[in-house]
Amino acid sequence: YLAAKQKNSWSKTQLLNFCLPAFSYCHPCLSADGKTLFFASAPHDGFGGMDLYCSVFENNQWSNPINLGSKVNTNANEVFPFLSPSRLLYFSSDNKSGYGGLDIYCYDFSDTLHAQKYLLEAPLNSAYDDFGVYVDSTGRSGYISSNRNQKNEDDIFYFYNKYPYFNHCTPFVQPSNCFTFFEESTELSDDTLGLTYEWSFGDGTKAKGLE
Repeated sequence: YLAAKQKNSWSKTQLLNFCLPAFSYCHPCLSADGKTLFFASAPHDGFGGMDLYCSVFENNQWSNPINLGSKVNTNANEVFPFLSPSRLLYFSSDNKSGYGGLDIYCYDFSDTLHAQKYLLEAPLNSAYDDFGVYVDSTGRSGYISSNRNQKNEDDIFYFYNKYPYFNHCTPFVQPSNCFTFFEESTELSDDTLGLTYEWSFGDGTKAKGLE
């Protein structure tokens, strides 16, 4: 449903135009510009369980929902979408590749052609249900809901990234050094005995000569 705030009250709620009575639509999330709506639903064209969809506001109404596809959705439940200001799509899934229960994944919605979803590491995820993520504008802190207190109750947890971000770094290059060795005593004595000198470098390689 949609309601508009008018001073200190709300307008009458309106059912969004694409909603069908046979299906559930839940966990709505708007993009920062308010023009894209993400939500979870389980209509007949999905991959199984709840899937994530998006709808675009155009011509003064919401477009028919588009399934976010197999890069995001599985035959399990994908729920609780959240789009960060940097267009990273966070959501929860109970597929079997996670830590257990609902786990939080991330997908770069600004590069849908190349992006792949990835599972967030512990301690953001746990063996319990982790969902309802919110990330602030810095991308370094936010909130999640979880029942990890093992009392079957959902609590809100604050998190932050204590590690700095490094951008535009120069890749590390393994040093490559070149050394020249001389057999000095032989050079100074002007050896005429016709001896052959062999260097062994300790790594299985050898070289012959005074240098």
